[in-house]
Order: sequence, then C-alpha cells, then structure tokens
Amino acid sequence: MRWIVRILKWLALAVVLLIVAAVGWSYYVLHSSRPVLEGELSLAGLRQSVSIDRDSAGVAVIHAVDRQDAAFATGFLHAQERYFQMDIARRVGAGELAVLFGDNILPIDRNLRRHRLRQVAEQALRTLPDDQRQVLNSYVTGVNAGLAELSHAPLEYTATGSQPAPWTAADSLLVIMNMYVLLQDFNGEQDYARHVLYQSLPREVADFLAAEGNPEWDAPLVGAPLSLPALPPAEIFSLRGRPATAFIDSSERAWISGSNAWAMSGDFTADGAAIIANDMHLGFFLPNTFYRVQIELEQSSVRLAGVTLPGVPAMIAGSNGHIAWGFTNSAGDWSDIVLLEDFDADSRTYRSAAGRVALRTVTEQIQINGADPEQFEIELTPWGPVYQPEQSDDHYALQWVAHHPASVNLGLLRLEQARTVEQALSVAPEIGIPQQNILVGDRQGAIGWTIAGPIPNRAAGNGSRPSLSSQPGLAWSGWLPAGQYPRVANPADGRLWTANARVVDGEDLEKIGHGYYVLGARAAQIRDGLYALERASEQAMLAIQMDHRAVFLQRWANLLENTVESADRGNRRLDELSVVLADWDNTAASDSAAYPFIRRFRERVFDHVFAPYVSLMWEYYPQFELEKMGDQYEGPLWQLVSTRPEHLLPSRFASWDELLLTSLDQSLKDVSDGGSPAKVRWGDSNQLSMRHPMSAFIPGFAWLFDMPAVPLDGDRHMPLAQRSEHGPVQRMVVRPGAEEMGFMTMPGGQAGNPHAPYYGAGQQAWLDGAPSALLAGEVRYRLRLTPP
Repeated sequence: MRWIVRILKWLALAVVLLIVAAVGWSYYVLHSSRPVLEGELSLAGLRQSVSIDRDSAGVAVIHAVDRQDAAFATGFLHAQERYFQMDIARRVGAGELAVLFGDNILPIDRNLRRHRLRQVAEQALRTLPDDQRQVLNSYVTGVNAGLAELSHAPLEYTATGSQPAPWTAADSLLVIMNMYVLLQDFNGEQDYARHVLYQSLPREVADFLAAEGNPEWDAPLVGAPLSLPALPPAEIFSLRGRPATAFIDSSERAWISGSNAWAMSGDFTADGAAIIANDMHLGFFLPNTFYRVQIELEQSSVRLAGVTLPGVPAMIAGSNGHIAWGFTNSAGDWSDIVLLEDFDADSRTYRSAAGRVALRTVTEQIQINGADPEQFEIELTPWGPVYQPEQSDDHYALQWVAHHPASVNLGLLRLEQARTVEQALSVAPEIGIPQQNILVGDRQGAIGWTIAGPIPNRAAGNGSRPSLSSQPGLAWSGWLPAGQYPRVANPADGRLWTANARVVDGEDLEKIGHGYYVLGARAAQIRDGLYALERASEQAMLAIQMDHRAVFLQRWANLLENTVESADRGNRRLDELSVVLADWDNTAASDSAAYPFIRRFRERVFDHVFAPYVSLMWEYYPQFELEKMGDQYEGPLWQLVSTRPEHLLPSRFASWDELLLTSLDQSLKDVSDGGSPAKVRWGDSNQLSMRHPMSAFIPGFAWLFDMPAVPLDGDRHMPLAQRSEHGPVQRMVVRPGAEEMGFMTMPGGQAGNPHAPYYGAGQQAWLDGAPSALLAGEVRYRLRLTPP
C-alpha cells in the first residue's frame, strides 16, 4: 500500500511539473512573439524610411513618403500583431484549414475546396492593374519581414503543431475571398430552400410564406414598402387535420448580419461637411476582425484614418480628409443554383439544352497536419460545382460571383484617392469585394450610396428561384456596366441609411437580386432617428449607434400583456410577470426583466405557427430549415396572429387563444425556469462571449486570453444589434476634414498577443459606447524602419 501511495504521489508531482512546464513554455512563446514596438530595424524591400508610432492603445500611425512604403509598413504591422489570424483567413477561403488543424476539420475544407478559390485568386492576380500589384508586392514583402522579426512564431502554431508558411500575393486576395464566404450564401441554401417551399406547398401558400418585405417595417432608400401577399383561402389550403410533426425552436436560429451605416449631408453639420456613421457587425473573436491604422503620406499630403483587414493593404472603412466611407453587407442575391435535370447517379450525367452532358471532374490534394494528403474529387458543370443536399435526390450546380476572377482586386486603393462623393461612387463598381452597400460623404457636404463590387448580368430570370439545366442561356453574361449601377446621390432630405435590408425597388432591385434581406425594423429605427435630428453631430450619431429601444417588439409586448390578462390569474408567477411587463421601459437593456419574456413569447408563437408548414416541407426535404429562406417572417406571422384565420390555425390547438396561452406558459418556463420573473435579467442570457483561440488550448487561462463575460444591451432588430457572439466589431463616426472630432471604438483592441502592453485596450469604451477618438493619441512607442 505504501508503494502505491508513493507511486501516486510521484505521478501527481509529474503531472504538476508537466503543467508548470507547459505554462512556462507558453509564457516564453507569448513573450517571444510580441511585436517590436521601439527601436530601429533595417529591412529589405523598403525604398525609403518609415516610422511607426503607437499610442497607449496600440493604434498605429505610419509616416511614409508614398503608398508603397506605407503598404510595406502595414504588412509589417499585420504580421507582427495578427499573423495567425491572417493565416486562418487565407486558408478558409482556399479550403486549406486541415494543414493547421488536422483531419477533424476536413469536412469544412471539402465544402470550401469545391469552389477552387485559390485558383480564382491566382487568376485575378495575373490581371491586377500595375499600380495595385506594386502596392500588393510591397505589402507582401512587409508581411514576411514582420513575421521574420518575431523572435518566435505565435503560440497558436505551437498549439497546433504547425509552422507559419510565408505570405504570398494570392494569399491577400484569398483574405478578401474569405469575406465572400463569411458574408454570402456559398452553398446555394436560400435558393434551394425556396425550391423546397414551392415543391411542398400550393403556390398561394408558398407566396404567402415567401414574403419579401413588410409594409410596417420596410425602410428602403428608394421606393415604397412592399405589400404582403394575401392569406391563402380555405378552399386552397387548410391546416385543420394536418398534425405538425416538426418541432422548431427559433431561439436557436442562426444570427443574421447586423451592420449599420448612414450619412447626413452638410446641411445638418456645423462646418458644412457630410457626416458618416458606420458599425460593421461580425462574430466576436479575439483578435478583432479589423486593425486600426492611420497613414500619413508625405508625397501626397494625405492622411488616411480607419480600419484595415489583416492580410489586405487597403483601408477598409475610414476617411482620407476629403471623403469618409463605410460599408454594410448588401444581402443581395449573389449566387444562383441550376437543378440538374434527369440526373443519373451511375453515369454522372444530366440533361442540358444540348442533350445529355457528363460532369467534369478535377482532383485536388488537401494537405493534412499529421496525416497523409487526401485526394479530393470535385465535380463541375459550366455553371459551377455540384451539390447534393443531404437526404435528397436532387443535384444542383452553384453559380457564385466568387467563382470569377473579376470578384477580387484591390480597387479599395482607388477609393482611398477619391476626393468627392461622385468620384467615390464611380470607383465603387470596380472594387473587387463582396457586394456591399457603400455610404460616402465628402468635405463639401455631399452624400451618396451605391453597391461596391461586381454585379452579375443575369441572362435568364432574377436568380431568386432555381433554373433547370435544360433551359438555354443560364450562364451569367458578364458584369453590369458601371453606368447601370443603382445609385442615390444627394437626396433632397439629406439623409441616407443602410442596415442589411432592402434598399431599392423595381429594376434596381432586380439588378441586386432578391437576396437575404433582413427585416427592415432596424433600418426604420435608424431612419426615424435621423429624421428626428435637426443638427448632426458626432455625439448624435453615436447615440443612434447605441440605441437599444425595442421598437419592433412593442406590439408583441402588448399582445403578451393581453394574453397574461386573459390567463388564470390565480397563478402567482403570472401576477409577477404582469407587474414586470407594466414596468418595462421599452428597451433591450441588460438589466431588463421584461424584455426576455417578450422576446421568448414571440419566438414560441413563431414556432407553433410555422411548425405545420415545416412538417410539410420535411416530407420533401428532411433537412429543411426555415431560417434559410430569409428574415421576412414577421409579416406573415403578425398577419396570422392578428387576423386569426380558423383554417390556418395549427391543428394541435382548439383556438388562437389556446396557442397564445400555451406560448405564454412555455416562455414563462423557458425564461424563469420556475423562479420569480422579477429576478430575470436580459443580460443573464445576453452575455458577451469574446474568446481567443488559445483559451481552448490552455484550460484555466481564459482570464489571460478572453475578454470578460459581461451583460450586453441590445438585440437583433434595433441599431445596437448585438448578441453574445455577434455584433459591432467597430464603431466609427467622422466628418471628412474634421477627423480630430471623429470617434472610433473597436472591441478587443489591436493586439493578438495577450503579452502586448495594450491587449484588450478600448474594450470598456466599446462596451460603454464612449466617444473614443478616431485619430491616434499621444505617441507611446516609436519604431523606425529603414532600407538596408
């Protein structure tokens, strides 16, 4: 027994020593991979000396003679602070993650590799204009110089057992293509969901459920709100006697993008310059998606201030002193699917307009960390790669903008040089990025909107529903000419806004496509906030960005109160809920007790109302998910709940009142779990989750890597659109020419390494909505880069 105890003690000591050694080694690697902040470095590739100043928050100011040397310095900074992040971005776009993370991630690589985006990037690189190629080459040289100057590769490479590969010019284009993957439907899921809808239900019912707008919430820049399709009559369709076999839980629906941008003309500002506000929304990660840079160019006397995307040399959003610009995802329709008719699984052939055609097959090699490479076969058609949805006999080809070399370039460098709104709007169609709403304002007070990025010319249809492979002329016929782009410049009322919702109507809507537009409630709230202003200031714009009034849910709060009043009032918890609802301040504040009940009540009603329709669609396609269709269900839902047609009442309920009461009971249990409703807080479930990848590799050290989990205000359908893992990854307000008055906040700060002295700097200001300066502060660190 003594020997056993002694052995166990030695084993415990060995485990402790191993943990101490691992922690010590991690500390050493973190310390050795910190960025160089001060001193002087002689680096090949520079043409003239560059200085890099940083303030206490790590915001970098690059002083360079010209844009090429500034690009070198930008690449140096990106590599020093964010190389592993850049590495992931290029490998997501190319479907090459397994080379870092091993065979567990192969399904993701296989799905992405079928798009062959590395080949697209290499083709695009060959056609890149000379001025863009020169800046890109300088940037790439700077990246590799920055990586070489780290005393040790970032800790993430130690954790994954891999080594950083050098940066290439094609990699920078792949980082842009990674944004296509993040922001667009690269699997054709929406078009296929619409196909399933129309295959499963009578046309009148499908039209009703596939509403593309909402007269109460639409807030386009051009045109009127869209009307709702008519309720399907009882003689066409009835739910009575149709049991629902599907269970849906809308609380688990995927988050829909929530970026905001707006502009007010110089008529409303003190100095006559336009004012731009922009908060781009993505997943909350550490390090942040963006990296703040200020570039001072001696040769052209230009100062650029804003955010860059690590891996790319251009300014993404910001100001050059003459114009300021920002982006939101357009949510247009940028991919189409072609159903392969009479597909033969044995011969791998399908029917085309010219007869039966065989699929073309190419083989790609997927490199795997710790294993032999995999030979992966990709089946192709003239339109794009082939998909077969899980548990379906259908096969379809995907036609996607990102498959074309014209989808990616460094046209953002030309935007940096624009001096007026007119020039910026003319440049926008030539920019090779995922199609974005671009809002621009200039120093003279002008404002404008258009789409940045290539718009396909569709030869047949509008792409909202699948085409059949036997139809002729399905391939896109090039790109929309710049002169035909939708555009709004200097509207009479001096206000522009975008928030991922539909922006235009008519012919312009057909050009952008019937895409994944979010409900217009957020856009409408922003619009109303702008019209409430008589004067525009940075503080007023920031107040709209932080607006978490729950305008969208106010009618649902009234319905919930009425439902509570109609319930059995002998229930103590219902009495408490009635008091909580009466005290609601109409916001999604983190300390609100009422908001989570109102929100969950709507979700439960949603689930019960739409479950029978999903059940019918499961008969055709068992993997059907309602959210793949879009975000316009509020119109049909409210129309059903408010008009209460008997034939569209789910058969499990005897009345609409019973459906509402059941939803009340369930939401009460879901949110308070048997406890007092008065003790519930929205912030209990809406807590920030902003994690560094290393916190998963080193258990117990989340305090070192991750940002604190704190309650968050806000929710989806309001300007402060943030949930636990998704929300504004930057906030900017600026008037061109008055950058010293501008604001910029960014969660997580500049650094990717927790040992950097400014790791997490700016987090509290971002949480509080504090007006942090756009321009860098007092110089804290100075680094000089010189040519050899």
